[in-house]
Amino acid sequence: MNMVLLLLLSTGAQAATINVTGDTTGSPTWGRPGSGTPPTSGSTSSPFNSYSFTVDVSGAYDVEIVTQTFDSYLHLFENSFNPLTPFANIIEGDDDDGLACGLCAGIYGASMTAGTTYFAIISGFGGASGSYDMQLSGAGNITPATASAVPVPAAVWLMGSAILGLLGAGRRKTA
Repeated sequence: MNMVLLLLLSTGAQAATINVTGDTTGSPTWGRPGSGTPPTSGSTSSPFNSYSFTVDVSGAYDVEIVTQTFDSYLHLFENSFNPLTPFANIIEGDDDDGLACGLCAGIYGASMTAGTTYFAIISGFGGASGSYDMQLSGAGNITPATASAVPVPAAVWLMGSAILGLLGAGRRKTA
């Protein structure tokens, strides 16, 4: 489930292209849906990787597997992704987009809303797995989703200041 992220800013417009490298080998499995907008059938057990992101401009975006070592499948989810409920929140699924890569998958011109979290799910046909390069591009900047900061409870700050006070008092006695 190792992924490498590269951000390449395009020239001219503020839109960006995100390149993600990963490998589904040994990843958790899910009951992968078939193709469609949205898919309504299919349930093949397949290892998967999940990549979450947001966009800052509403508009059309492309998500595509540009190289891979296996017959890839790509699904796009909006707001949340749960591998136990593979048809909830699904927007589109694709197998073999037929473009330059042949067995690569791609979702083109997907309408995305600024500030919404999306999930690109990379898996394989017939349970296949392997390494891949995925590219995301579109109308605006694409930002990897991050976990929100965990607030530090006030008690921790109080305890920290008490410890500093005790250390200061201990130094005064030794001086």
